[in-house]
Amino acid sequence: DVILAIDSSGSMNQNDPGRLRIAGAKDYVTHLSRPDRIAIVDFDSDAHLTKANVGGAQHHLFSPGHNGIPVYTEVNTDIDTIDSIGSTNYGAALWVANNELITYGNVNHAWAIILLTDGKNTACLPVPPCSSNSGAASDALALAQANRAKASGITIFTIGLGPSINPALLTQIAQITGGTYYPAPNAEAIRFIYFEIAMHFKGFITCGTL
Repeated sequence: DVILAIDSSGSMNQNDPGRLRIAGAKDYVTHLSRPDRIAIVDFDSDAHLTKANVGGAQHHLFSPGHNGIPVYTEVNTDIDTIDSIGSTNYGAALWVANNELITYGNVNHAWAIILLTDGKNTACLPVPPCSSNSGAASDALALAQANRAKASGITIFTIGLGPSINPALLTQIAQITGGTYYPAPNAEAIRFIYFEIAMHFKGFITCGTL
């Protein structure tokens, strides 16, 4: 079971004007096969499961089209709702992703979060679980959620796009859970990073099944 947490902050207008992160996420979906399940988190100043980010119903791991029944095409329409407006708060993104896996994850599956961002945390809306609306609060929340993920058997992979990220924090978040941080020098690299992560889990699942 995997959660793609995709940054939709305004800086993506400069760092990913061609929306290659959207194309890369859709390409990742093509590597899924039943019984894989997937959900999407859209985050900027706050975070939501799609399509709650555009006023619709939340699509969970078990939702039709997210569980491979009949196919995964519904996921692509969810990914299309990712925009490029707002600030950055990947602490909240990890909180939403952890909640989904801990509540609805299949215990017989590997659990993973793939977090993509192009900036440092700048906001954390002062509602649970954020203590204040600041980047420091979101940083603290992100580390707390990394430790929560570790305790729940969730692996976090982080991808940092462009020059304005916090590589130390993204590395720490991933390493706490046994995951990996991937720097993406440009948006074109995102697709290949997603592919590498997909192949990692495809090998894991195959060996486990055999």
